[in-house]
Amino acid sequence: MSTLTSHHDDESLAKLIRAAKDVKETEKMASDLQKAQVSNWFVLKESPTDVKKWLGVKGKPSDTAEGLLYQRYVNDYEKVFGKLE
Repeated sequence: MSTLTSHHDDESLAKLIRAAKDVKETEKMASDLQKAQVSNWFVLKESPTDVKKWLGVKGKPSDTAEGLLYQRYVNDYEKVFGKLE
């Protein structure tokens, strides 16, 4: 993950990973990379607002993989850092 983040900002990398998830041959790898990226954001204490934007979640989290990943991020974030306002 560090190699990718040294060449791309968070939002650009998240977009690349989302695009790779739409290709059958790269779907599994992209899903694994997305989970690693979100874990990295958690370690860096990135705000849920930024994470929502970077994952491309619009409005309320839905049944999309990104929406569910975002909701999990928020739940974990609130457990460790306290409730969001």
